[in-house]
Amino acid sequence: MGIANRTWAEFASPNGRIPTCLPSASALIFFTFVSMIIVALPTAAQQLEQRTIAELMQKKAYLQDHLSETQRKLDEARQVRTNAQSAESKAESLNDSNAESIARQAMTVADQAIETNQRALAKDEADLAAVNALLESRNTGMSASAAALVDMLNAAAQNLKLPKGGAHFGESLNCKFYFQGLGAELRKRGLAATSDVWSNEELSANEIVSRIESGNSEWKPVSDSDVQKLANEGMVVVGLASGSSHGHIAVAFPTPAGPDLSSIPGKAPFIRDGDEHAPDTEADHKLYPSTWGAVRANRVFSKSAPPQWYVWTPSTSGAQ
Repeated sequence: MGIANRTWAEFASPNGRIPTCLPSASALIFFTFVSMIIVALPTAAQQLEQRTIAELMQKKAYLQDHLSETQRKLDEARQVRTNAQSAESKAESLNDSNAESIARQAMTVADQAIETNQRALAKDEADLAAVNALLESRNTGMSASAAALVDMLNAAAQNLKLPKGGAHFGESLNCKFYFQGLGAELRKRGLAATSDVWSNEELSANEIVSRIESGNSEWKPVSDSDVQKLANEGMVVVGLASGSSHGHIAVAFPTPAGPDLSSIPGKAPFIRDGDEHAPDTEADHKLYPSTWGAVRANRVFSKSAPPQWYVWTPSTSGAQ
């Protein structure tokens, strides 16, 4: 399924309201009804796409507020669970079987509330990501799927917590963490980035490269000339190169339709890899903001070891 399509599925109801389905932790009795009041939200992807920027901004503000409220209720439910567990321990020490039974019941309903809150929180995050992607697509002229991919690549970079300003040459082996960070963002949006290359932190970049190139059905080889086009359609395309000590992984980065990019040296597709690219690769030997952002692939991969490109097949269905 395409990145954007899965993100938007089962969005908010037509009136723009997401029902609050989480009980107050202060009223423990309501926890017993948690499993019965989960509301299935109807699909409204097309309706969302037709909204104006002002409406999308309003939806974004609502979702941000709702997400904060959901997080608050999740924290309350966890506190109730902790209190009930303490009560159970105390009752057990006093050999009070009745109080112990009540405490266990309280833990059960608190666990139900925690599970419901966690599902609601994950949905809020996915819905907010969908709105952000649409806003970005309106502002850049990108397809919605490409804008969603940009949003995930930005989030993966932010989660690396890379230093700002100046050259940090020690920070140059981030590619596999960045790649797996993208995997985490894909999973947040309900996409099945669950194979070991996405999630096994013990794998080195060389091992990830080897597993993708070994004929894994999730990955399909593509030609250099198709990489930028596929990325601009919102597909996840990676460039891979193995090395004697360290391999390298880069993700093709979508480009907006408007700006003329011909002045940027090179004809290779744009990529992001989470690494800092040294100032000596720039004509004036300066460090630019794009150092942590998108650069031409020829600035990352050497001519003697050009990348092999692969598209992640789950991202090809429904990409725009």
